[in-house]
Amino acid sequence: MMRNILFIFLCFISLNAKAVGPQSPPLTTDDPGTPGPQVWEVNFVFSGEFTPEAREYELPLLDINYGIGESFQLKYEVPWGLEDEGEVKSNYAIGNSKVGVKYNFFDDEEYDLSLALYPQYEFISGSGISTLPLLISKSSGDFTVGFNLGYNKITNSNSDSVYSSVAVSNALSETFTLMGEVRGDKELSSDIRSALFNVGAVLELSPHRSFFWSMGHTLGPDAAGRQVLFALIGFSFTSEGEHRVGN
Repeated sequence: MMRNILFIFLCFISLNAKAVGPQSPPLTTDDPGTPGPQVWEVNFVFSGEFTPEAREYELPLLDINYGIGESFQLKYEVPWGLEDEGEVKSNYAIGNSKVGVKYNFFDDEEYDLSLALYPQYEFISGSGISTLPLLISKSSGDFTVGFNLGYNKITNSNSDSVYSSVAVSNALSETFTLMGEVRGDKELSSDIRSALFNVGAVLELSPHRSFFWSMGHTLGPDAAGRQVLFALIGFSFTSEGEHRVGN
C-alpha cells in the first residue's frame, strides 16, 4: 500500500512545470524575478510565531503582486493578525499593510544571474518602515543560490537596521523544490543582533497554482530576547500569461 502511495506521489510531482529558486514566501529571502507582463500573483499565507510566553498568527496574510513588463512588479500585502498570550484575551485585527515596487534591472539567462532592487514601505500607526533591499540570484543546474542585503529605516526612530540572508534551493523534480536560508539582522544604534534558520519547500500543483511551507527557529535570542519558532503554509495563484517565478 505504501509503495503505491509513494509511486502516485512521485508521478504527481513529476508533472511538467518549472521548479523555483529560493523565494518569499515561504522564506524571508526574496528572489529578483517578477510575475511577467500583466500577470497577477496572489499568495495566501498562514503563519505563526511561537514563544514560551505567547503565540502570534497571521490568518492569513494576503500578498498581491502585479507584473508590469518583464522588469517591474507592484506589491501590496496586509495580514489579519491574532495574538494569544495565554490567560490574556486574544486579539484579532488587521495588521500593518505594506507596498513595494520590484525592479529587475539585470537578468542574464546565459549565466543564470539575476539582480533586482525592491523598495518597500510598511504603514505603522504614527510611523512607518522603509526597506531597500538588493536581491541577487544565481542558478547552476538544479541548484539556485539567493542573496539579500537590505536597509530598514524607521520613521521617528533611531532604530535603523541592516540585514542579510543567504538561501539555497534544490529542484528535486520539475515541480518540487526544497530550500533553506540563514538570515541575520543588526541594529545600527546598538549591539543588538539576531539570526534565524529556515527550511521550506514549494510544490507546483499546476503552471498557475502552487503550495508552499516553511519552518524555522531563531539562532539564539532575537532582538526582544526571545527564542522563537516559526511555521508557515500557503498557496500561490497566478493569472494566465507569460508567468515567471524566480529566474
